[in-house]
Amino acid sequence: MLDFENNLTKMYPDLSVDIAYKKYLIDLLSIQIEDPKKFEFQSNKTNKEFHESGLWDEVYRYSNLSESKDSTKILEANNIGKYMKALYKIKGDDSFITNYWNRREAAGLMPNELAVLGLINLRSDYTDYFHRRILVLEFSF
Repeated sequence: MLDFENNLTKMYPDLSVDIAYKKYLIDLLSIQIEDPKKFEFQSNKTNKEFHESGLWDEVYRYSNLSESKDSTKILEANNIGKYMKALYKIKGDDSFITNYWNRREAAGLMPNELAVLGLINLRSDYTDYFHRRILVLEFSF
């Protein structure tokens, strides 16, 4: 979370953090992205902590296309992990979380363009603690 917001401050020094979240999403949709690396925000330390804590395994998982030993692994959403279970418990209280959970449960991981459009169309509140974390996790694989 801190890496993401530090990156937002570098990318958009004149914007408040909540406005920078929305600008980040809009810029991700832009075909004219000059430097895609500027959207990478996880430090090696944070990425390591994300994996070692077990959170990565609760949010994502790999599956095989087939049972052969040369099978290609595919990154998927872990719809039965603690992350989705926690969102399920609180989704009734928040229309954004309810709609996000329903889409994630039905579609799993989506290409960035669809994920971004979904997050924008669901009208996330970029000042909300949970909405911010959902956005960061969507781009933390």
